[in-house]
Amino acid sequence: METLKIKWRCRDGVVLAADADGSVRLQLAGGLFGLPMRPQLAPLAFELNHGVAESEVAAAVGDDYASLALLLRLLDQLRDRGLLAAEAHGPKGLLATLRPLGSPFKLPSDVAALPDRASWRLSRFAALRREDARWVLECSEAPCNVRIEDPTVLLALVDGANLPARTEHPWAQFMGLLAAQGFLDVAEMEESAAQRSWSFQDRLFHAHARPPGTYAGFPRQPDAQADPAFPSERRPAHAGETIQCPPVAGVASGSLADVMDRRRSSRDMGAAPVSLPAVAALLYRSVRVTGSLPNGLLLRPYPSGGARHELEFYLAVRACAGLEPGFYHYRSDAHALTRLTRPGAVPAAAAMIGHCAKAWNRPNLPPQCLIVIATRHPRVAFKYKILAYRLSLLSVGAVLQNFYLVATDLGLHGCAAGSGRPELFAQATGLSTWEETSIGEFGFGSAAAGPAMIDTSE
Repeated sequence: METLKIKWRCRDGVVLAADADGSVRLQLAGGLFGLPMRPQLAPLAFELNHGVAESEVAAAVGDDYASLALLLRLLDQLRDRGLLAAEAHGPKGLLATLRPLGSPFKLPSDVAALPDRASWRLSRFAALRREDARWVLECSEAPCNVRIEDPTVLLALVDGANLPARTEHPWAQFMGLLAAQGFLDVAEMEESAAQRSWSFQDRLFHAHARPPGTYAGFPRQPDAQADPAFPSERRPAHAGETIQCPPVAGVASGSLADVMDRRRSSRDMGAAPVSLPAVAALLYRSVRVTGSLPNGLLLRPYPSGGARHELEFYLAVRACAGLEPGFYHYRSDAHALTRLTRPGAVPAAAAMIGHCAKAWNRPNLPPQCLIVIATRHPRVAFKYKILAYRLSLLSVGAVLQNFYLVATDLGLHGCAAGSGRPELFAQATGLSTWEETSIGEFGFGSAAAGPAMIDTSE
């Protein structure tokens, strides 16, 4: 009876090679590692570079059980570290390659015992995407992704809500293999209430933002000068009028415990516009550059992954004594504001402020000013790869707490906004969202003196 055949091979970026003395070494991004291996077994080990089934290993060594044990132990060690991908072969050739996302990565030992159903359904948390000339199936619930090698697999996956039943037993085993990894559901099975609470986007981001075994691929000390695409530590100044902010020195401040106890999200702004010195103090105390380190690293009053400090800070102004309405970039190294002069900057700034008011559910009570937090994603992705966006969001959380505490200490009212409009940021700055884009907002203004402003919205 034909069965699905699983072959193991080194995943992309991993190679087994021979030293001059014939010993085996493992080569990957983190360096070279010697492997204890009898020289006569090296040719079989090298087959992992191309793909080999456990049954083929056993047939090659015959009755040499000691050698078989060593080779199987090598397979287990490499799978435990997520260094091997699995190729699924049907009667007509390679169907797909299952590539580990972390470690360990193992498959059911008996493919004949995999679950067999008349109809599977592609998981709601699964997605197909293109990778070069091939298609890749991924799922937040799976320990691997699947590079599709046979177009028949792709056609079956996109054939409808329920995958068609197949009479070929290897095909049924392959569907069972995908189901065992979390890519498929039983068609008639209902989701639990907890599952229904998760959206596809949130679950996929959660899985991608916390991948296991990621750190092995990070360069420990990236050389910024070695890659001309690596963004500089200080963002080049925008074109426009530069306004030097008032100095902030000798500011009286309450105790940290007292400020934290008094911190509130306050959307009520006073009638008098916030002053430029107050705006300058909020930015200076929260996000200024306090120093620099070697290799283009910065110091600021909040944490940042690898001291990348990829966040930039912009100010949309509606009412500020000392600043005209418009959109400004805070040059945190010079404690200065640059007023952006693009034709769309002023209306985009007003639209961002209006959107913040809607996010606050107070469309007729917009903040006097809005700090727009942007990320220069390539700067942090240079080192942290798939974790980069999550790290930027963690930094945004730390920055928002700074804004809350400093605003409280300065006697300002402020509140973060739960949503934003990156396309308005692009309109105001003229920047490509691939290079720099907004990911957080904080609206603020002077404290309400006397009766709060009346919300006339319905």
